[in-house]
Amino acid sequence: MGTLGMTALATAITLPSAMGLALEAPTLGTAEFTRTFAEAITQSHVFQAVRIVDDLWIKADLANGYTLDCRLAQAYKQYQAEPESLQALVARHILALKESAQPSNLVRIERMVPLVRNVSYVTRDDQIA
Repeated sequence: MGTLGMTALATAITLPSAMGLALEAPTLGTAEFTRTFAEAITQSHVFQAVRIVDDLWIKADLANGYTLDCRLAQAYKQYQAEPESLQALVARHILALKESAQPSNLVRIERMVPLVRNVSYVTRDDQIA
């Protein structure tokens, strides 16, 4: 989807900053950031149900029974680096979720490849994310 589609989506999503609430850099903690994302995903009307599992973790249910697992750690780091770009950041991620929700993009078990990592890699990866 091109820039025009992202712009249209960004204007269709109402975030606290668009409602006249001042968002000073960085004012949102992980819980509020997660709620902001969940509200925007709900407003996209692509998913049947959206639920917050934990801070920076959302699950979004599709009509066909599939559930998308949305981890927001990287998005939150992007927000911390540029808090003024919250609306554009949310719009980009929702576009990615919408694309992921397309039947042709859903994960098929026959295409999955297991990866084996040692403990030091997993520990390091958790600290990065």
